[in-house]
Amino acid sequence: KKYTLLLMAILATTIAMQAQYGNEWVDFNRTYYKFQLDETGIYRIPTSVLSGTGMALIGKNFQLFYKGQEIPIYVTTDNVFSTGDYIEFYGEQNDGEYDTQLFANASKQLQTEISLFSDESTYFLTTNVGANKRYEDTPNSIANVPPKLDYFMHNSYQVEKSSFHTGEPNYTSGAYSYFSKFDEGEGFCGSIIRNISGTLDNIGYNYRVFTDNVYTAAPEQAHVTARIVGRNASTVVIYDKHMAIGIVAPGQTDTTVYVQDSFRKFQVKQFDFDVTLDHLNTVPDATGRARTAVNFKAFDGNYYGWPYETKYSLALLQMTYPRDFDFNGEEYFEFNLDIDQTTYIEIENFDGGGNNILYDLTEGKRYFPVVESGVYKFKIEPESTVKRDFVIFKRGSANTHIQEITDLTPRNFVDYDDPVNQG
Repeated sequence: KKYTLLLMAILATTIAMQAQYGNEWVDFNRTYYKFQLDETGIYRIPTSVLSGTGMALIGKNFQLFYKGQEIPIYVTTDNVFSTGDYIEFYGEQNDGEYDTQLFANASKQLQTEISLFSDESTYFLTTNVGANKRYEDTPNSIANVPPKLDYFMHNSYQVEKSSFHTGEPNYTSGAYSYFSKFDEGEGFCGSIIRNISGTLDNIGYNYRVFTDNVYTAAPEQAHVTARIVGRNASTVVIYDKHMAIGIVAPGQTDTTVYVQDSFRKFQVKQFDFDVTLDHLNTVPDATGRARTAVNFKAFDGNYYGWPYETKYSLALLQMTYPRDFDFNGEEYFEFNLDIDQTTYIEIENFDGGGNNILYDLTEGKRYFPVVESGVYKFKIEPESTVKRDFVIFKRGSANTHIQEITDLTPRNFVDYDDPVNQG
């Protein structure tokens, strides 16, 4: 009996020591300064804001955390901050990554691009004497470069959020009920797609995704991902959703069908398919940008005498396609590249002037371009990670994608593992 109790005590201690609570990054002897943001972009914290915190304003000691991880920052000086100095970093709007924990099965979550609760993400700034993460200035010599890349695979997507689906209900005692747990498909989605035939043909619903600057000579095809969710249940018929997805090619009114399938009741379903590049629209429409229409249809029917009605919603529409390096006069642009060898790119039609910079968000590097005749040139070397995220932006204060953090709230965390703080 004594041995059993001893074994249980050792096991409990081992489990407690191995447990991860998400606060491993916290040093309980430090003060952290909390701030929030709700848009993805470049942010700066100026000396005028930092000076009100009481922190020692030594550039090399600043340290920033997001989602329990230290993230790289750029500081204008490693020494004592003075007027005009600032911390610069890439900030992200809150997404649905943490929401995944609320679902018993991650595949039942509609999408992770936006949060179910808030767009605001929370950051914590502190100071630490030691090796803190920084964006490192990286040489950009364009001598002896390989042939330039003609295109990259660009990810264009839209999240539908005009409606909120309460998830798969529980059917008991002749009625639907909803439990406190997060059910399959619970979350934001679009309006209900249904059969709209009758006096009209079933023309379906068009959802448009941006397809600017398609590099039509690429050997790759475009890839489409659509995540949808059933919005009703028919009596007896289990697979009561019959639907089709197609593309409305440029200059055409008819739809080229790429997917035709059935699924059940309130199920979350993902469809992936490739599309030939000539089916992508490259001509700007009334929005000033090129958009490709993806068509969704619903079909009603009868299964051995039992009628069924198809109702479903689109949650996420994503298209990955080859795009050239013409950035359409933007002053801020995010993209990603697969770099497994020395890579040379030339960015054209970018509103960067002579004061812009390229951040390698994955490897924590900064590149100043070589600018010739309005073309921004970069040579990038391979690192440990092949798939890398980049953002290029104009550094002037007039760039609306550069925002200033104006409020820092002190926060001292309490260590409840310490017996002094218990009870």
